[in-house]
Amino acid sequence: MKQLYCIRLKELRKLNSYSQSDIAYILCIRQEQYSKYESGLRELPLHLLTRLCMIYHVSADYLLGLDSVSSHSPTAHMFDTVRKNRAEI
Repeated sequence: MKQLYCIRLKELRKLNSYSQSDIAYILCIRQEQYSKYESGLRELPLHLLTRLCMIYHVSADYLLGLDSVSSHSPTAHMFDTVRKNRAEI
């Protein structure tokens, strides 16, 4: 079974109109290596995880599937506002 982070890597890449070669270039790795991370054939190293989070402006929790809302999305901002308002009550 494919890890959720593999699916999210591909979704984020396509959403941002990047090719695998583009992301591999940014990460200073070969396209073939990046393809293996995206397809789940290789486990994504922590140093690349953090760089991908910075590239896509998402949290590691989102990328790893521990959070269902991207920190970059308007929905995430809405949830943060609701949480703050609930804390004040």
